[in-house]
Amino acid sequence: MAVGVARSFASLHPRIPFDDLLGAAELGLVQAARSFTADEGVAFSTFAYCRVTGSIRDALRGEAKWFAIRRAAEAAAVAVMASLNDDGDPLHDEPSATRAQHSEKAAVIQGAFLAALAAADPPQGGPERSAEEAALLRTIAAVREIVANLPERDRIVVQRHYYEDDELKSVAELLGVSYTTARRIHQDALARIAKRLKARGLNAD
Repeated sequence: MAVGVARSFASLHPRIPFDDLLGAAELGLVQAARSFTADEGVAFSTFAYCRVTGSIRDALRGEAKWFAIRRAAEAAAVAVMASLNDDGDPLHDEPSATRAQHSEKAAVIQGAFLAALAAADPPQGGPERSAEEAALLRTIAAVREIVANLPERDRIVVQRHYYEDDELKSVAELLGVSYTTARRIHQDALARIAKRLKARGLNAD
């Protein structure tokens, strides 16, 4: 049953690996076998089919939410990259730019992705999480810990801008600094996040 139901969903969701669908189906089948009783008033096959399809739908909802989370984080990174370009300091291979400067800019962009990722509300998967989901959850937990331990102004900027969606201008007013200073704090904080996560041997790829 699990294989057949997984195949039917695979034809509708070709982007999702079949093994992931099959794993969700098998989990639903196990749950059905553990919870079924004669008091259900239906045949086991009917009861199990409902559990199997429900388990796959739960997995698909989680997959869709992870996709939306990553897209939002990528959009945040693109916005930061655009702001660096607006400053007349693009992330390209100009002869005047040093390797260290490129590395710093890349850290800022990666930090924006990580900060936005950490601000997300990840789906609550069961014990059968995929390796990718488990890795992302570890990354989110690590970034949240890193943000909580940033210098005070850095932490406030990241939490207000990414966790609470405040504009940097509003955060600048809150801190009593200029917008230009708030942007510099923001960039420095993002670079710190990326570097500290890398030092832990983690990434969000």
